[in-house]
Amino acid sequence: MGKTGGVILAAGASSRMGRFKPMLPVGKTTFIKKTIAAMQKAGVDPVVVVTGYRAAKLQEHIKNTGVICVCNERFYETQMLDSVKLGIEKLLGTCDKILLTPVDVFAASDATYQKMKELDAGFARPVFGGRSGHPVLIGKQLFPAILAYQGERGLRGAIESSGETILNCPVDDPAVTMDADTPEDYRKLIAYSEGDTRGHQKVRPEMELRFATDEILCDEQFLQLMDLVRATGSLQKASNAMHMSYTKAWKIIKFVEKRTSTRLIDRMVGGEDGGRSELTEAGSEFVWRYQRMREELDWSAEHIFEKYFGDFYL
Repeated sequence: MGKTGGVILAAGASSRMGRFKPMLPVGKTTFIKKTIAAMQKAGVDPVVVVTGYRAAKLQEHIKNTGVICVCNERFYETQMLDSVKLGIEKLLGTCDKILLTPVDVFAASDATYQKMKELDAGFARPVFGGRSGHPVLIGKQLFPAILAYQGERGLRGAIESSGETILNCPVDDPAVTMDADTPEDYRKLIAYSEGDTRGHQKVRPEMELRFATDEILCDEQFLQLMDLVRATGSLQKASNAMHMSYTKAWKIIKFVEKRTSTRLIDRMVGGEDGGRSELTEAGSEFVWRYQRMREELDWSAEHIFEKYFGDFYL
């Protein structure tokens, strides 16, 4: 059947989710580690993780899992297909086919992974209830067409341009169509993933970290905007990655600067590259503290909740 490699797409800024999706908790693990484990259990090897936003943090998180990491450094202005290409390029010459999935479609069953892996097709996708999902299978005969495609229609456009027939593979697995683009999606996916054998759902804590005086000063949207400025060197690129207008992004930053009497961003206008934005020392310190505080709050909340409500199901 040939060797099957894997590609996990984890480069995006998680703008609609509002939190960094690859490292969101799922029980005692995370999105990314659960997806890696599912692929490895099915005998998929090697597994490539395409990183981008917060790449160093994610690489540190998965450093002992045996995967290969490749970074899409232009994650804030590229399509998902660009990350797909990076993953395929890393596996050229080593695999006859690959299984590909976004990091937030992590709950597909072992049976689904095994069934998809055993298929012999140029392109195949699992289908549940009339809806297609992930992981998809890509045969090596499609690699050149995908790598060469320069259109605007993503992976679908690359497949259609190749003339390859799409194979729909029916599966009894609703999780293949379940992702976590929004907080509501995340709640539904976790409820499905952590339900017990009787279909009961485990209750879990959910928090949002905001700072306030007599009004809300800043929230996690502000934190992500600041972090993206740090990562991209541009307020314009950061706002684009968050699907937010530049004007709105600038207003958010200026509001916090005014209330705290602290300059958080330095802007350099003009030049060959059209100017840059970068965090001041105070801005960098604020982002670092905010992220560490959020991580500790999540860890503490999980442990405290487990102590008092670990056996609580609905």
